[in-house]
Amino acid sequence: MRSKSCLLRFNTYTKEIEEMNAADAALDAALIRLRATPPPQPAPEPLPLLYLQAEAIYLQYQHDRNEWYKTLPQGVTGTDERYRRATGLPLVYEEAEYNKARGRREMGMYCIEKGRRRHWTKEEMNAWIDREKEEEQRDKQKAVEDWARDQYDPDHRVSLQRRWGEIERDLQNQ
Repeated sequence: MRSKSCLLRFNTYTKEIEEMNAADAALDAALIRLRATPPPQPAPEPLPLLYLQAEAIYLQYQHDRNEWYKTLPQGVTGTDERYRRATGLPLVYEEAEYNKARGRREMGMYCIEKGRRRHWTKEEMNAWIDREKEEEQRDKQKAVEDWARDQYDPDHRVSLQRRWGEIERDLQNQ
């Protein structure tokens, strides 16, 4: 320890050097933790479902079915089959109806849920087909009413603008 460049010969500075090294190590560790973990991001708000999305249609179907379950006497088990019979809905559809529902322009082949793909359940497809049939029936009824009105009033014609207004009101009511 005779070397003048050896820091150990300065006993007065060794404690300060150790404290500085410990402080530097703690600061380095804190900086590494800050760089490694990104700041917490708020969870993105899920987009509202459109009334014609398969998920929204199925949620509405479940809601209606659960409301029907509440009307049952206590002790009676409610099932989807009982609900469909009570409301006059078909228990099953033809395979062609299911294939059409899974088509590219309808529901699609898969349900994407939390980033994962899965096949649609029969219950989900039944809800979709029920809704499609209901809308077809409503559209046919509207066409019959318009046709009957046009028969008795030749000046009355269904204008495109009026039709779009009805469609927008229908969307808002859904």
